[in-house]
Amino acid sequence: MTGFLGTRAGVFSDLLLVSLLVLVPAFTTGYFLARRHKGAWHRLAMLISYSFVLIFVIIYIIDNLVEGFPPFRGDRFSNYNIIYLIIGLTHSLLAMAALIMGGRQIYLGNKFSSSKSNWTMRPEDRIVHARFGVKTLIVFASTTITGILLYFWVFVAGTVK
Repeated sequence: MTGFLGTRAGVFSDLLLVSLLVLVPAFTTGYFLARRHKGAWHRLAMLISYSFVLIFVIIYIIDNLVEGFPPFRGDRFSNYNIIYLIIGLTHSLLAMAALIMGGRQIYLGNKFSSSKSNWTMRPEDRIVHARFGVKTLIVFASTTITGILLYFWVFVAGTVK
């Protein structure tokens, strides 16, 4: 089964790639909304973006469990497989970290925010939330970069049988 981007990737791999390319700007927009003290809009942007990431990751994992991972050329110690393992392991670890960090950010944001409509935070809580948010954004961007590398290595560079 091939996807809609014209590579050997499946539909869900293509969807995940497109979602990553759309969600990085969405998370970045959420960051800038926070910098402009638009708390309610920041919260909404981040909740929607994180929810989409979670949905796409769950769909992608289910797809890989059902359809399996693509087979590679050569033996298991070939250069293709070694590079795939390095990029794949890095991507998997970053993706898990990004999901956990994003969930923690949502928790911290809701914990620190008041129930008022202006979503104010105490200054010390705002600093903790902002610093961890920047780290989370960096990890998510790194996950996106390794995901793109993995996609091109597997489905474009010709390492799939």
